[in-house]
Amino acid sequence: MSYEDYSEPDMEYQPSWSELFENCISPTLSQAFIFTSHLLMYNVVYTFNLHFFCTSEKRFHMLTTLTGLCFIYMCAFRFNEEAYHVLPLVYGAYILLHTFKTLNLNVGYCIGSVIVPVLIAYEFGYQNHAAWLKIKSVVMVAMMKVISLAFEMNDPKSKHQNIPSILEYSGYIWCPGNSVLGPWISYKDYVERFHKQPKLSLQWLISIFQYTVTALLFVVLSNCVVTYFITDSVNRYVLSFRDALIFRLSHYFISYLGSAAMVAAAFNSNEENNGKWKYTITNPIEIEVPRSLVSVVINWNIPTHTFLKKYIFAGFLPYGNFTAVLMTYLVSSMLHGLNIEVSMVLLSLGFFSFVQFKFQDVVASFINCCTRVRACRHCRHTNKYYMRPIFNFLFMATTVVYLAYTGCLMTTINHIANADEVFDSVVARWQGVNLYGHYLALASVFLTCILT
Repeated sequence: MSYEDYSEPDMEYQPSWSELFENCISPTLSQAFIFTSHLLMYNVVYTFNLHFFCTSEKRFHMLTTLTGLCFIYMCAFRFNEEAYHVLPLVYGAYILLHTFKTLNLNVGYCIGSVIVPVLIAYEFGYQNHAAWLKIKSVVMVAMMKVISLAFEMNDPKSKHQNIPSILEYSGYIWCPGNSVLGPWISYKDYVERFHKQPKLSLQWLISIFQYTVTALLFVVLSNCVVTYFITDSVNRYVLSFRDALIFRLSHYFISYLGSAAMVAAAFNSNEENNGKWKYTITNPIEIEVPRSLVSVVINWNIPTHTFLKKYIFAGFLPYGNFTAVLMTYLVSSMLHGLNIEVSMVLLSLGFFSFVQFKFQDVVASFINCCTRVRACRHCRHTNKYYMRPIFNFLFMATTVVYLAYTGCLMTTINHIANADEVFDSVVARWQGVNLYGHYLALASVFLTCILT
C-alpha cells in the first residue's frame, strides 16, 4: 500500500499531507498495530507467567511451548490450516536428530543436507504458493534452530551435546519471542533465559515502547513517505535507489518489531549490568552509511550473520576465503528455498563484496591509507588525514550503488510464483538500469589487477 495506489493514473497529482495521512499512513498504522499489539501482548503475558509461575525448568519449557503455539495458531496464522503444515517439518527434524545421533553420524551436516532440499522442494513444489509464503518465515527460523542445535550436539566444547527432550526442543522452537519474525537464537541463549531470570523494571517497558515506535516509523516511511517524495516520474536510476530504500526500511520494521518482541519476552542482549534493556537485530546506520558491503552484511541481521559465520563460513574456511564466502551466500540462498530473486541478490552480494574486499585492500596498500573494508585496529598507514576520508567516501558511495542495484529486485519478491517469470523479471530490471552494478564490479576487478 502506498499513496500512489489512491492517485489517478497518468495524472501528475501531489496529495496533501492530510490526504497522505488519511489514505496511507492511517491504514498502514492500523494494519501494523493489530499484529504488533498481539505480538507484544503474548510476549508480555509470557514473561509475567514465567516471572510468577515458573518454578522449574520443565514448567519453563511447557509455558514457552504453549504460549508460542497459541500465538502462531491464533494470531500469526489466524486459525488457518497452514499452521498444521509446520508441525511435520519441525518434529520430523527432531526424529532425524535422534536417528543421526544414534547412528553416530555428523549430525550437523546430515541434518543440513536433509533440511535444505526440503526447503527448496517447498519453495518450488508446494501446491499453494500463497500458503507457503505464510508459513515460510516460521519454517525458516525453526530450521535454523534445528541446524544450530545439530552442530552444537557435535561440538566437544558445547554443554548441549545430548539430544534435548521433546519438551525442551518444543520450547526452543516455539519460543513466542522469535518463532515468527525471528531472530535466530542458539539453544544456549534460550536455556539461559530460565537460569538468568531478569528483573523487570520501568526500563523494560520503555525499551519495548521505543522499539515498537521505531518499527512503526519505519513501516510508515517504507509504505508512504518515500513514495510521496520520490514518485514514479523520476529517472530509472533514482527509482532503483527508491525501491531498494523501501525494501531496507521494511526490513528495519520487521527487525525492530522482532527486537520489541524479544525484549517483551525478557531476552536482553545488553552485557552490561546497568538495568538497560536492548536486543539488537539490525543496525540501520551501518547499512545506510556503510564503509563497505561487509559492514552491510554484518549489520543487516546480526543474529543470522552469527549463525552463518559460526556454522557455515567457519566450516568452509579451510578451502579458502572465496570458497567460504561463496558457500555462505549459497547456503543462505538455500535456506530461503532458492527463491530466484533472493538467491540472485545474495549471490551477487557475495561476488560484489569479495570484489570490493580485494579492491579496497589493494588500494589501501597502494596509497598507504586505511581504506580496507574494515577499519584497522592498530592503523600503521601514513596517509591518515587527507586521503582516507576521500577514498572512504568514494567506497561508501560505491556500496550505496551496489545496495540500490541489488535491493531494487526485492520490491516484487514472491509476487510471481513461476520461476521462469521471476528470472525474466530480474533480468529485465537489471537491464533496465543498464547492468550498472555488474559493470562497476568488473571495473573494480580490472583496477585491482592493474594496481596489483
